[in-house]
Amino acid sequence: MGAFKVRSAFLRKVGRKYTAVLKYEDGDRVRQRTRVLKAKTRSDAMRELEAFRAEFEGSGPPVETQAHVRAYIASLDVEASTRSVYSYLLGYYEGLGLVGNLSPSKVRNWMDGLTTRGLSSSTVLKAYRLLKQALDRAVGDGLIGSNPCNPVKPPRNIRKPPNALDARGRSRLLMLLGDMEPSPFRLAVYIALCTGMRRGEICALRWDDVDLDRCEIHVSQSVGIARGGAYQKPPKTLSSIRTIPIPSLLEEQLRTPHNGPYVLGDRPYSPARLTKEWQSFARTFGIKGHDGICTFHDLRHTYATMAIAGGADVRSVASILGHSSVAMTLDVYAAPDEDAKRRAADLIGMELEKGSTPKDAPL
Repeated sequence: MGAFKVRSAFLRKVGRKYTAVLKYEDGDRVRQRTRVLKAKTRSDAMRELEAFRAEFEGSGPPVETQAHVRAYIASLDVEASTRSVYSYLLGYYEGLGLVGNLSPSKVRNWMDGLTTRGLSSSTVLKAYRLLKQALDRAVGDGLIGSNPCNPVKPPRNIRKPPNALDARGRSRLLMLLGDMEPSPFRLAVYIALCTGMRRGEICALRWDDVDLDRCEIHVSQSVGIARGGAYQKPPKTLSSIRTIPIPSLLEEQLRTPHNGPYVLGDRPYSPARLTKEWQSFARTFGIKGHDGICTFHDLRHTYATMAIAGGADVRSVASILGHSSVAMTLDVYAAPDEDAKRRAADLIGMELEKGSTPKDAPL
C-alpha cells in the first residue's frame, strides 16, 4: 500500500457510526478505501482517520504504544540512572493499544487506572510526561497528526511536606551516633546531617575534595544507580558543583585517621548499601520525623529546615544544597519548624506591643 498516494481523506457519518474514507491514485485512476471506525466522537474519529491514512500511505505501520515508547527511550541520550527510571515506567504502557488509536479520553482513562492501582501522583505524572514526549516524537515522525496528551490536564503532583527531624530528633540522632564505633555509615550520616549533601555525592566524596585547613568540601562528583549497578557521574546539575563549609562537629569526625582515597573507603560507596544501612538503623532506633520513619534523604531536608529556622540566609542555604532556585529550597526542603514558628509569633507579638496605643492616650 505504500505505493499509493492519498488525494483526500475525510469522515462519513451514518447514524452514530463514523467511517474513514481515503481517495487515492492508482495509475490514472482514482480509487477509494474505507474503514468503519470505533470512535464515538468526531475528534476521536479524526485521530483514527489520520492513523488509517498514515498506515495506508506507508508513512508508518501500526505501532503499539509501549513499543513506541521503548524505541523513544532507546533513542535518548540520557544518563544510565534516568534510562533506568524510564525503563521502569515502560510497564505502565502495556495495553494502551496502537499509537494511532490513542485519544484524549483513552489517555485520561489510562491515568485514572494507574491512580486506582495505587500509584502515587508523582509516578503517574512521570509516566504521563514520558508518554507525551514519546508521542511528540510520533507527531514529528508523521505517525500521528496530533498528540492526544495535549488536551489532557496532567495529574497534579501532590508534594508531601519534608519529613525533617525536629530539635529533639536531631539531638537523639547525634547521641546515637556518638555511642557508635567509627564506620563509613556513621561518617556518612554525620556528613548528610551537617552539610545537606545528596546520598550519591557523599558516596563519591574523595579526600582530595576535603580541605580541612579551610574547612571546606568541594562537590564535583556523584554516584548513580542503574541496572548494571553503581557508577560515577557528574553531579545532578551545574549548580550542584559547589563548595560547602564544614561545621566544627563534622570537622572533628573528618580528622579521624582514615584509609583509602574516598572518604567512605577505598572505592565509591554503594548508594543502595547506604540506603539499606540507614533503613535498618532508622527502624531499629525509631528515627522519626513528623511523618514517620525518616529516609536518608530526609537528613537533607533536616539540614535545610534547621539552617533556615536558625536564621541562615536562604540564598546561601540554596547554594550549599546545590539549588539554582531559592524557591526550590523553600518549597521542597524547608519544612516548618515548630520552635521557629513560636519564635516568629513571639517576635510579632513584641512588635505589636511596641506600637500599641497607651490606655490614657487620646483616641
